[in-house]
Amino acid sequence: MSTIQMTTLAILAGRWQAEADSGAGSPDRRVALRECADVLRMMCEMRFEDCPHAAPHRYCPECRVHPCPIGLDNDQKETK
Repeated sequence: MSTIQMTTLAILAGRWQAEADSGAGSPDRRVALRECADVLRMMCEMRFEDCPHAAPHRYCPECRVHPCPIGLDNDQKETK
């Protein structure tokens, strides 16, 4: 996940948390907003294994290395 995506998730989580804390809406909606904000914050903290051939990206969908070092290959890949 890129830094921009993580920042976007963190901003959205903050907005949802603020909306839940504002007291507006039904109690069920406030609970749902808090839970969704928690999920987004957890997603920001996830760490993914990097493909050594795709740096600085997490993995390269067009990678031709077989077998894929992080297990993303399929039958269509070729060997380099």
